[in-house]
Amino acid sequence: MNEKNTSADTYTMGRRQEETRRLQLQAQVLNPLTRRLFEQAGIMAGMKVLDVGSGAGDVALLLADMIGPSGTVVGVESNPTILDTARARVDAAGLSNVTFLVGDIESMQLDGEFDAIVGRFVLMHLRSPAVVLHKLAHHLRPGGIMAFQESDLARLETLPAHPPAN
Repeated sequence: MNEKNTSADTYTMGRRQEETRRLQLQAQVLNPLTRRLFEQAGIMAGMKVLDVGSGAGDVALLLADMIGPSGTVVGVESNPTILDTARARVDAAGLSNVTFLVGDIESMQLDGEFDAIVGRFVLMHLRSPAVVLHKLAHHLRPGGIMAFQESDLARLETLPAHPPAN
């Protein structure tokens, strides 16, 4: 796999330490929903999974728990600094089946096939999500799983419902 990052960083939320902490807090809220999505999609022990847009490693850590020591997680992230955090968290968890690659998923070359390709809140940051998904599908084994958790801002609601202003 190619680890070269040749494109400009376009992540709209910024790359400061505060953003890394925000992502980790977000994961605490979202991980139960993400786990349910992945379980319903069919992700299970022993799989080889590609995590697109790994960030601080929260989805990769969740996947590692789901696939167990017989599985493999490969995370791809364009920001090498946040991957330092992800790698440290994987090391602290004592996991040897999770690796990370620095690269732009829109242009990097991947080697091999995956049982599943997943991501959380990553497609919305891509210039051409459909093109990227089509490219990624070439790295999915026949019958493999693609599962992405994204926001639908067109249906954004507040809970509890906020009454209309008078």
